[in-house]
Amino acid sequence: DYSSLETKINYISDAKFIDTGESKRVNGNIPVKQQLQYVRSFPIGVKNCYRIDVTNGTKYLIRASFYYGNYDNLNQPPQFDLTFGANVWDTVKIINLTRITTSEIIYTPSLDYIQPCLVNTGQGTPFISAIELRPLNKETYVSYSTKAILSLIIRLDMGSITNLEYRYKDDVYDRAWLPFNWNETKRLSTNDDLLTQSIYKAPTIVMSTAVTPVNDSAPVQITFDAENVTDQYYAYLHFNEVEKLAENETREFNITVNGQSLYEFEIPVYRNWQGDPCGPVKYMWEGLNCSVDDGNNPPRITSLNLSSSGLTGKIESSISKLTMLQYLDLSNNSLIGPLPDFLIQLHSLKVLKVEKNKLTGLVPSGLLERSKSGSLSLSVDDNSGLCTTKPCKKKSLLVPLIASIAALVVVILLISLTLWIFKRQKVTSANSKKRGSLESKHQAFSYTEVLNITDNFKTIIGEGGFGKVYLGVLQNHTQVAVKMLSLSSMQGYKEFKTEVKSKH
Repeated sequence: DYSSLETKINYISDAKFIDTGESKRVNGNIPVKQQLQYVRSFPIGVKNCYRIDVTNGTKYLIRASFYYGNYDNLNQPPQFDLTFGANVWDTVKIINLTRITTSEIIYTPSLDYIQPCLVNTGQGTPFISAIELRPLNKETYVSYSTKAILSLIIRLDMGSITNLEYRYKDDVYDRAWLPFNWNETKRLSTNDDLLTQSIYKAPTIVMSTAVTPVNDSAPVQITFDAENVTDQYYAYLHFNEVEKLAENETREFNITVNGQSLYEFEIPVYRNWQGDPCGPVKYMWEGLNCSVDDGNNPPRITSLNLSSSGLTGKIESSISKLTMLQYLDLSNNSLIGPLPDFLIQLHSLKVLKVEKNKLTGLVPSGLLERSKSGSLSLSVDDNSGLCTTKPCKKKSLLVPLIASIAALVVVILLISLTLWIFKRQKVTSANSKKRGSLESKHQAFSYTEVLNITDNFKTIIGEGGFGKVYLGVLQNHTQVAVKMLSLSSMQGYKEFKTEVKSKH
């Protein structure tokens, strides 16, 4: 047993974890790390297995390392299989005498032990140099099932300026990051501590460098060959802004897989949008909530609040991938275009807020129906040109239309709505005064005169089908009844005029 001089990690002999195999020392001509100076080879038996005690329910990074080093003096690097329980872990192909080969998986055991095995396939004697176990945060590297085994294909340090591999202590989980650059890209780097840490805890030295295409319109493309087209792949992409952007600058790009859009989004500058958006709870991305991980189903985004976030352009189609979304707030931004139909397909959606944007067009009927039924709270106010009924007309046309109608009504009031006032005629003789005879007089007044006569329509003395009747007083102190057509009257102006004429 010993402690690594380089990392201070403790290593122990494998003798108590397996009772087969032979310990052999590699050729000492080439210096290698201490844990690679000896191998355990298995010349006897087809399948030889370790039994290693673990803590069940803990997520582990499990790495097997192989350094041939011509330990058997045969100069014949072998090929053999590596299994994990009943599953094939990897086929180990030793290419040359001095190359280090590693195979790495991430696994959460349900038992208190694991059994990695080496299988002789008739292409040389299996051997192994080291087995390393590193406990991980259980919220990282979430897959479709807690029983799934994730096998590492490659882990790259993009834009490395040192061309060095980084492990512990740079990486608290002792993941190995391999430097990677290519001619089609240019490297970006920073010495400033701009890293917003996530639960994945990618090393600062790794996240301080990045690559960007030489031509801004060109993609950064990473390609690897799939050994089995039926396999399911997970890609974990880590982003960190390594350039200090101006206040009016943002960096945005899309992510595609085999030509199909995976994400279309803007990288938030200096926010905690790194790693898994849902976990753990204290590292959850700002502005969203997620469902609870029940062990069988990974957490899903259920609430997304991007209100007052300076969003522009059309509503992104990538939101359609959030099929468990219940709450979506895009209010108080500068979004344009129509409300997309894919929002109808978000069957779990209960609240949709898009008010105070610049949206246009007709609200999808499916959303309106759900709003009327009470299954969806829909807020669409304060949008230029967004309407809920057909025909859908732009607000810019509606305003002058309303103004024109209002002007027409005023003209009707001033010109056509003649106020017919009935008053007692002056008595021209004592006899007529005694009789108190009445005569009707037809006279037109301006709207300003009517305001004076009624004292700004102060006293209501009645109400009919055409509108209210007001008390008025003429200049000669004669009291009159002033009937005025209401704008909301259910009867037309022509009928009102007919009634007036019949009474003059």
